[in-house]
Amino acid sequence: MMDVIRQLPDHVANQIAAGEVVQRPASVVKELLENAVDAGATDIQLIVKDAGKTHVQVIDNGVGMTQTDVRMAFERHATSKIKDAADLFQLTTKGFRGEALASIAAVAHVRCLTRMNEDAAAHSLHIEGGKVVDFGQEAHPVGTSIEVKNLFYNIPARRQFLKSDSVELNHITDEFQRVALAHTDVAFRFYHNNTMLFHLHPGSLKQRIIGIFGKKIDDKLVPVDETTEHVRFTGFTGKPDAAKKRRGEQFFFVNNRFIRYQKMHYAVMRAYEDLLPQGTYPPYFIFINVDPATIDVNIHPTKTEIQFNDENMIFSVLASAVKHSLGKHNVAPSLDFEVGHAFTLPSMPKEVVPQQPTIKVNKDYNPFANANPAGGSPSMAASFTGRERDKNIDGWESLMVPDAQVPETKHPNLWQDEEESTSEAIYVLANKYIVQMQSDGIRLIHPRRAHERILYESLMKTMHASTAPSQQLLFPQSVQLSLAERQRLEPWLPVLVSVGFDVDVDVDNNIQFFGLPVHISESSIPNIVEELLRDVSESDQIDETRFQRTLIKNLAKNGALRNVAGLSEPELQSLVRDLLRCDEPQLSLHGKPIMHNLRIDELEKIFQ
Repeated sequence: MMDVIRQLPDHVANQIAAGEVVQRPASVVKELLENAVDAGATDIQLIVKDAGKTHVQVIDNGVGMTQTDVRMAFERHATSKIKDAADLFQLTTKGFRGEALASIAAVAHVRCLTRMNEDAAAHSLHIEGGKVVDFGQEAHPVGTSIEVKNLFYNIPARRQFLKSDSVELNHITDEFQRVALAHTDVAFRFYHNNTMLFHLHPGSLKQRIIGIFGKKIDDKLVPVDETTEHVRFTGFTGKPDAAKKRRGEQFFFVNNRFIRYQKMHYAVMRAYEDLLPQGTYPPYFIFINVDPATIDVNIHPTKTEIQFNDENMIFSVLASAVKHSLGKHNVAPSLDFEVGHAFTLPSMPKEVVPQQPTIKVNKDYNPFANANPAGGSPSMAASFTGRERDKNIDGWESLMVPDAQVPETKHPNLWQDEEESTSEAIYVLANKYIVQMQSDGIRLIHPRRAHERILYESLMKTMHASTAPSQQLLFPQSVQLSLAERQRLEPWLPVLVSVGFDVDVDVDNNIQFFGLPVHISESSIPNIVEELLRDVSESDQIDETRFQRTLIKNLAKNGALRNVAGLSEPELQSLVRDLLRCDEPQLSLHGKPIMHNLRIDELEKIFQ
């Protein structure tokens, strides 16, 4: 029988291994930026074209590499960060596995230029698909430049799984932000298609946060600073009014390494108990400093997962630290553990003699003496009938309703025939539901869901007909965006125009609204922007059609009436007529029932 087990060729093994490290262009950006930081760079440039699909370049002013090191750097499991397994628990660098550059070179065209301070010229290395094509010397300043072109050129199937440019650019921006937040002493510049998206100067953590997320977050940050024997927490967390319905501004760093740790997120959310609406998330930028020997970062090739020796202790201290910070800045009540469980009461002066409190009673007070017979309401005592005053039950008088104060209420005849009225009778029940009388029973309607359905189908028709009406605002309304939010939302502005918005983005990243679709109020603008940003941030497969539907759903939800109690009968009738004209009057935009018909024969079964 023939042997069937054989060793894979190096180029095949490299491509398989590259799939763990290089998942998309953002993976390349992450690895190159972290290498630049490890090289001691104080100025780093990220240059991207076509969302990294055709070109990614990182230029730094770090220490550079020798002629031998530049060739060894692209060999698998070659690294300068560790020498043996024990070093994994004393890491102070971002990289340590020695796989990133080899994995990138296996699936792309890579060109590296590097020069140390003592070298007269830079060493140049060109690799394609893991094979060295050229090696020489060129002119280049001190530092390293690595270009990655045509990612996944030799794995077409993998390249087809890449998303649209806007989605891939969002992922690249996320990776850039994580590295930039962790290293506030380094200057960063980020270019995409020859346009500068970020220019971050060295400074404090708060300055870096504002540089990335915009000035609007400045007054919404609360500092966190808590130190114990085993761990220290620093950074910022957001005030409750800064919470959003979308995630994206939640960051944990352990020893300046970005990590994803769901249990730590729960610890922060526990500190916000009873402070946030359901389904909202506060921003936070929390740095955890621990002894490297107490954590294990060698969990996954992306190095974003971590294990703590005592995660329960970290969880408890983190929740307390955030809670204490919120309380110290008058955001939430805080417990001072140094005071203990006793109540803190003001002390009494020595010269004051304690006295027993006294109770004063006015025996001449008559609560019924202030009757107002001249045009006012009669007193309660005078309005009781003799029959009511003869009751021998204790407290009965306090429960009785005066005859003179009982209004005469005319209840409508819910079962009147249609011939008796010109239209079907309609009422509001409990300020929540519409009740419409019919010849064969009752129709119950959920008014908010009904109005959402009406607005949704109306907006869809006007959009397809390119006749979306717009109401111009007397004063333009604006919402401040960060650079990342602007780049995510700007490609979709034409879709906003197609449904009736008159909108533009200025140089200061303010999205300005000059006109709105009919039925949309100015007060709903911040919610609409927030929901749009959440939709384009959380979805990897959003296209124009899906974005249009999501946008119109958001508009319908924000434009739908919230209080039906103030509507007149003609307005209620009009709402029901518009609902019955809809293509799908029975179900809401989320698949919930809008109306229910209760027939008389069903009522008769209930009372039988």
